[in-house]
Amino acid sequence: MVELVYKKMEERYRVTYHEPLNDIGLMENIKDRKTNASRMDGYHTKNLNYFTVSDYSEDKEVFIEEYANQLCDLDNIRKTVVVEKEGDKVRLSFYYYHKFRKVGKKFFTKEYERVYLTYNLKTNNFYITKVIKGIGNRRNRRIRCNTMYGVTTISNHIHDFKFTNDDSQFLKTYMSTLDSETQYGKDRYLTFEESFIRFFIGKNEIKGPNHLTSLMIKLYPGKKALKKNGNNIIPAILDRIGLKSKFFINLMNNYKPDLTYVVMYANLLGLKHIKNLNKDFFKYERLPYETFLDVRVKYDNVIDSDYDIITDYDRKNIVKIINDFTLSESIDKNTIGQRNQAGNITGLIQDHIRIIRKLKEYEPDIKIRAKTFTEFENEHTNYSEKYSLYRNSEEIYYLYDSELINELKNSQNGCDYVLLSNDMDYINESTHQSNCVRTYIDKFDSIIISVRRGNKRVTTEFTFNGLCIQQRGSYNSPTDVDLIDDVERLEFIVNNLYLRGDLKPPQIKIKNKINGEETISTVKELKDKDFRRSRGNEGFLDFLDEELDLMLI
Repeated sequence: MVELVYKKMEERYRVTYHEPLNDIGLMENIKDRKTNASRMDGYHTKNLNYFTVSDYSEDKEVFIEEYANQLCDLDNIRKTVVVEKEGDKVRLSFYYYHKFRKVGKKFFTKEYERVYLTYNLKTNNFYITKVIKGIGNRRNRRIRCNTMYGVTTISNHIHDFKFTNDDSQFLKTYMSTLDSETQYGKDRYLTFEESFIRFFIGKNEIKGPNHLTSLMIKLYPGKKALKKNGNNIIPAILDRIGLKSKFFINLMNNYKPDLTYVVMYANLLGLKHIKNLNKDFFKYERLPYETFLDVRVKYDNVIDSDYDIITDYDRKNIVKIINDFTLSESIDKNTIGQRNQAGNITGLIQDHIRIIRKLKEYEPDIKIRAKTFTEFENEHTNYSEKYSLYRNSEEIYYLYDSELINELKNSQNGCDYVLLSNDMDYINESTHQSNCVRTYIDKFDSIIISVRRGNKRVTTEFTFNGLCIQQRGSYNSPTDVDLIDDVERLEFIVNNLYLRGDLKPPQIKIKNKINGEETISTVKELKDKDFRRSRGNEGFLDFLDEELDLMLI
C-alpha cells in the first residue's frame, strides 16, 4: 500500500493574444526578407505566416474562456512534487506537465516528464527513473541504479520545485522519511546531495578518507568492486582501473589527487617512473573543473597515441622537470590553481610531446633534454620555433568578391566591419580577443568578420548561406551590449548579400614564403584535397585550440 507523505502542486496559465491582421508595411518587409522573425513581436508558422502579439494574460478563467480562440497561444504548465512510501521503498517524484496550442492551430499538444528518486531500504540501492513523452507521442524511459552523478542532476529539479526561495520542505520530508536522524535541514551547510550520499554510505558501510563523499560522486566504483575490496572505496576504485598498489593507495588517501592526472601520468611515465615523482605535485596540479572519470576503463586502455615516441631517457627527464617544478621556491603553491587555468605544466608537457612527434619527421633523434623547469620552458620555446620554421612556410590569403568588401566598407556607421583575409588578420584578432580564431585560417567554409567599436570587439562567423553561426567577445564571452546593434546590422548586411546572390565563396591564394611560389584554388578544390595546414607552430596556445576546437573562437 502506498502511503502519501507529502504533495505540492503549482499550476500556471498563459494566454497570448494576436491581432487578426498585420500592418501592410510590416508584411512588405517580411516579403522582402528584411525582417528577421526572431526579432519580431510575434512568431512564424508555416501555414499562416506572421501573427503580431497584442496582449497577454495569466488568469486561469481567461484561459478557459479563450480555449477555442485560434488567435491565442495557450500554455498550461503544471508541476507536482510528491514524497511517498511503499513497503521498503521511499520515493521522491517530480511531475512536469505541459499542455499548449499555438496560434492558428486547432489541437493541443501535450508533453510530460517524470523523474523518480527511489530508495530501497531493504537492498540499500537507489534508482533514478526518467520518463519523457514529447511531441509526436514519443515516450522514452530510462532507469539507473546507484548512479551517483545522477543525484547531482536531481538538484535541477529541486530548483524547479522550490516554489518559494526557502521552500525545501519536500526534501526535508524525504530525508526524514529515509532517516529519522538526518541532519539535513538542521545543518545549514549540508546540501541534499551530500546528505543523501552520506546516508547511502552509512547504510552500505562504505569506508574511505575524509573526502569520501566527493569520491563517491565522481568515482563510485560499484558495489561489486567495493565488496571485493572490503567496502574500502580507494582500493576499489584503483582495482577497477588497474592501478591497485600501495603507492597509489597512499597517494589517493593522503594527497587527494585528481585521478585523471594520476591515470595520465601512469600512462606517460609507466609504473616504474611515476613512483619517482614528488607526491606533492599531485596535491597542487589539478584540473580547473570537476572531472568524472569512467572507472570501468583500465588505465592501460586509454594510452595517448603520442606517448609511444617517449623513451626511458625522456621519462626520467620529465620526472626531473616535474620534481624541480614542485620543489621550486619561486612557485607560490597558493597560486597553482590560478596558473592551471592559463596553462599548467601538464598541458605544457603534453604539448611538448606533440611537437616532438612532429619534429621527428625532420630530426629523428630529437628528445627531451631539459632537466629543470626553467630549461624545459626554454626547450619548449625553442622546439616550437623550430617546428614553425620547418612547417609554417605557407601563407594563406582569402580573395573575397568585391561586392562583400565594398558592402562592409560602405555600411560602417561608427563601427568597423573588418573582414579577416590573411594570416596576420587572424593572428591579430586571436591575440586581441584571446581566442582561437587563428586556427580558422584553413577552415575555408566560413567567413570571419571582426566587429569593432573603439577598443571593443566581437568576432563573428558566417556561413556562405548568410547565417551568423557564432559571435564571441574576448575570452569567448557573450557579445558586449554596446555592440549588439552593430552585430545585428552586420547580420542583415550579410544575409541581404546572400539573398541578392552576391555572397560568394572566395578564392584561396597559398604562397610559399621560402620559394615564393603561389597557387590559387577554389574552396571546393581545397576541401577535396583535404588541405589542412598544421596547427602545431604556436606552442601551448595551439594545445588549447585543439582542446577547445568546438568553441569557435
